Amino acid sequence: MADQDDRKQGRTEVDLADSRYSDGKVTPDTRIGVDEEGIFLYEKEGSSFTRTGERPDKRRSPDERPEDGIEVGFDGPADLTSYHETNWLDRVAVSQYMVEVTERHYPPIKKHLPLRLLLQYLLFNRHVVKYNTTWDGEGSPLPGTMLSWIAGRLDQYRSNNFRAEDMLWWAKDELFDGAFAWTDWKPHPHPRKRRPRRLKDVSIAPDVKDAAEWELKHPIEQAPSRVWFDNGNVCTRQSVSDCRNALSQSAQTYGAEVFGQKGNPEVPRAIQTYLNNLPVDGFNKVIRDHSEEAYAATQRLSDESPDGDRDLGVRHARATLQAVETCPKPFYEPKLRTPRLFAPRSLQLLNREVRATLVQDWIPLDLKSAQFAICARKWGVGPLLDFLEGGGDIWDELTSWMDLPKPALKKALYAITFGARAQWTAGRPPSTLNNALADEAGLSPENADQARDKLMNHPLMKKLRQARNRRIEEIKSKGQIEDCFGSVMTLPSQESGDGSRENTVLTLLAAESSAIEMQLLWPAFQEVIGQEKRCKIMLYTFDGIYIKPADPSREDTWVEKLQEAVNEEANRLRMPTTLELET
Repeated sequence: MADQDDRKQGRTEVDLADSRYSDGKVTPDTRIGVDEEGIFLYEKEGSSFTRTGERPDKRRSPDERPEDGIEVGFDGPADLTSYHETNWLDRVAVSQYMVEVTERHYPPIKKHLPLRLLLQYLLFNRHVVKYNTTWDGEGSPLPGTMLSWIAGRLDQYRSNNFRAEDMLWWAKDELFDGAFAWTDWKPHPHPRKRRPRRLKDVSIAPDVKDAAEWELKHPIEQAPSRVWFDNGNVCTRQSVSDCRNALSQSAQTYGAEVFGQKGNPEVPRAIQTYLNNLPVDGFNKVIRDHSEEAYAATQRLSDESPDGDRDLGVRHARATLQAVETCPKPFYEPKLRTPRLFAPRSLQLLNREVRATLVQDWIPLDLKSAQFAICARKWGVGPLLDFLEGGGDIWDELTSWMDLPKPALKKALYAITFGARAQWTAGRPPSTLNNALADEAGLSPENADQARDKLMNHPLMKKLRQARNRRIEEIKSKGQIEDCFGSVMTLPSQESGDGSRENTVLTLLAAESSAIEMQLLWPAFQEVIGQEKRCKIMLYTFDGIYIKPADPSREDTWVEKLQEAVNEEANRLRMPTTLELET
């Protein structure tokens, strides 16, 4: 972030206590600036600015030890059954050798649980994290919420009575002999938030690094014995069951709280209840039958990538597969800012190719061009509606136009429907779109920008973007939306209750279409609820489902039954989409 005095020109300074930001609220038009004095916020069309912090380079460097010393010897969390208080870690089952070699090189982890958990994150859990690098920076995140939870001081951290950085300095001294570096946290447009510190460098003992790489590349069944990394105890059936039950209880408790804040929407609650009550046997079976094939699929991803095993997508696939192997059954949770249900570090979020190998005995069904169909109808994009209703395939059309693979276009175009910038603004490229094309199609930054420009010049994409921008202005004007389940989401300037402080107009834009996506799939769930002995929906993937009929001879019957139910709902809602066998 460069110095930009000109952003204050003609604006009057307003103290934070007297400003619109005093309660921590920002708007979609809030901008952040930096000058020789520090950080300030202002509105794009406003006449004032407000200082919210010192200039970052005036703060102590992350390489400088705190002058008042550091606190060490934290006790860590009291309960390891599941890590339900943090989204950054999961329990990891590994070979006995993995624990032995790690304890040999890092003896303090035998005595200090927090150091052990931080090392677990660095070796395994951080690879599951997919972060928006254009917003949050490079390197694995080291958020204060995770560090304080690891230390057993989450409550103190939330009340600003714990310095999370002390955990890093303690690890630097005890584990890495100084060979551990991180970036400082960065400012955030929201005055009560920060972008987390990032891992800059860490030196892991070669034997430990090799052992961790082996774990990520092989099914746990290939290990002579199986133990929990966080305590070294044998991974018994009972301890696995305890972990699964804790995850289930956490999802239920948290889900009830979130649904309560959203007005207790009936359909999302019913879908969550159905999915989380599925028996575990079917999930355990896919691991028993196909885990080796799934790990082989991750190796193919590595072989196909120029970065090999260092490819972030490969590492994410392997770490997620490891989490799935530890707890095969997904447990879904609602979120305040979206109608969608999420099952962290599960089959739901596993790389598509790896997942297809693992659940090859299930039948995948998805909504054809769902987001385009929904947005075309909701935003009134006439040419796109005509194209889809006439039987046009948007992916065939755009892959032909672009000469790029569908996965790259799908990731980019979903970003457009969810509000990502499509053009350069104030000298900054539309990074979300460009990165999607670059990552999925292997394009250079320059070629990705050219591809993005070509994509946005397709006649249908022009109309889609224009309609999206109109809808964004409508949401700004109204200040809220009410989705098809009756849940109301408001912008900060219009908020009337908890849960909307962090909403943006793009949050509301995405939530609106995501709710309809779930509404379209609901008839499929209605068909199988109470019929679990005949057919189950095993997995929910936002715009699709995986099913498993009990009788293989009736697979076609169940596919047709669910397709008919969903397609009837799509016709009722006048959405030009159908439920199709995924190819």
